[in-house]
Amino acid sequence: MIYSGTSIVSGGMCTGALIAPNVVLTARHCVSKTTEFVDCYQDVESDIDPASLLVMRGYDAAHNMQGRLSKGKHVVHDGSTSLCGHDIALIVLEEDDVTGETMSQIPIVPLRVRVHKGPEMNELFTATGYGLTNPQDMNSAGLRYRREGVKVLRYAVGTGDADFVGTQSICQGDSGGPAISAQNAVMGVTSRGSNCFGDENIWTRTDRFKDLIDEAVEIAGTSYTGEDGTVYDGSPTVELCNDGVCRDGLTCVEGFHGRYCTQACDPAASACPTGTTCAEVGYCFLNEACTTAEDCAAGTVCVNDGTMYCTPKCGAGGPCPMGFTCAPELGACFKNKDTGSVYTEAGSDGCSQGGGHASGGWASLGVLVALGWMSRRRRVTS
Repeated sequence: MIYSGTSIVSGGMCTGALIAPNVVLTARHCVSKTTEFVDCYQDVESDIDPASLLVMRGYDAAHNMQGRLSKGKHVVHDGSTSLCGHDIALIVLEEDDVTGETMSQIPIVPLRVRVHKGPEMNELFTATGYGLTNPQDMNSAGLRYRREGVKVLRYAVGTGDADFVGTQSICQGDSGGPAISAQNAVMGVTSRGSNCFGDENIWTRTDRFKDLIDEAVEIAGTSYTGEDGTVYDGSPTVELCNDGVCRDGLTCVEGFHGRYCTQACDPAASACPTGTTCAEVGYCFLNEACTTAEDCAAGTVCVNDGTMYCTPKCGAGGPCPMGFTCAPELGACFKNKDTGSVYTEAGSDGCSQGGGHASGGWASLGVLVALGWMSRRRRVTS
């Protein structure tokens, strides 16, 4: 259970899933102040201070004295001002590991996460949350329940298939809770719905946000496990394409370290996965770590600006990718020129080319309400 507020009787409540020893997956509107209703435009107003987010465990988390796990330390989201297709966020906890046994609490096993495929139509999953069991009674929230046999109906219109619709299962306070697959992995995050009794309930897909999950895990200095058992530590995974063929949505590029599949990007926005850089040609290129020169491919060198990584040569050897700076006297591209870096001299040749939960009431279909923050005394509107 995720609680935000100065008092246990007047704050807002959401649900989340522990996916790593110190990382909680939840809904974006559980970590941000939002408009009262979701209109898929300017839904997000501002972020909530991570330190005000309290994470608790247990069937009756609010009244379990040993249930307090940690406060938030960092919040990671994609920065969108629309919740539709973007209602997902991660909380990096203040404590490094909350999985161990405490008092009478048994150890927690973090849930796996689906990161490589979307939901299938008619796929069954389990919805879990601390939300209202009776929408007419604001005191009916706070106990953890689950609904098994929830069915995927379709993708949500207007979200680029990033959200999916499921059958009756959720109510206010369940926001951020996991949709758990038959393989016991989080496949979606509870977002919004039209009411507590219908089939117009919406979840945001986790597989569309692997980069975001990787970023949070890298910040947390930990790892998480995919649905298929693969362990991810936040570093980018490489899908080779020696045959020139990539799965849908990816393009085969010739990068620093051979041929691999990557996504397109906008150099002005530089929205690339952690560990990659957006080049002006419009694709994300790997920037892999190294310890010696032998770790780097031909045409690249191992540099150290506080972090050691392979980087292309510049100057006579060519220009730098977007986001790097050329050190002409060293003939290499650098990300940083901070004090302590190998490259500390002022100036360069400027190389840059390269290869709510606010819920004042339920809305009709089309204007949905976020299914999350609710007060044990009143409904929270921000």
